[in-house]
Amino acid sequence: MADEEKGGGPTPPMRASDFATLSAFLRGYLHQDFRAEHETVAGAVEAYCREATPPEVDRLRTEVEHFVSESRALPFEAVQGALMEFHSGWLPAGPAEWLELVKALNACLRKRTPKRGLAG
Repeated sequence: MADEEKGGGPTPPMRASDFATLSAFLRGYLHQDFRAEHETVAGAVEAYCREATPPEVDRLRTEVEHFVSESRALPFEAVQGALMEFHSGWLPAGPAEWLELVKALNACLRKRTPKRGLAG
């Protein structure tokens, strides 16, 4: 217990620095007031896709897919904890809401780069 109080407890499985694009997206588009600005997670993704270049959108999609893959075996509370470390103003209520973000990004990438196609 003393080690945890001194910061010696378990480290988060995922750090914001390992997911720089995802972290920047969460801070910039899913901030505390995103519902007033974009209404939904999909609306925030659409705004990002309008403003980002196709390679930026692709990097974000790749990082989200990596994050989902890395977090699949974790309790959902750990996923939410990682998102809090990323300074997201939005925390998904459950895994289905998190996967909604992945689907929105995939749809966005298809629109931005229609000839490219997506894996999966």
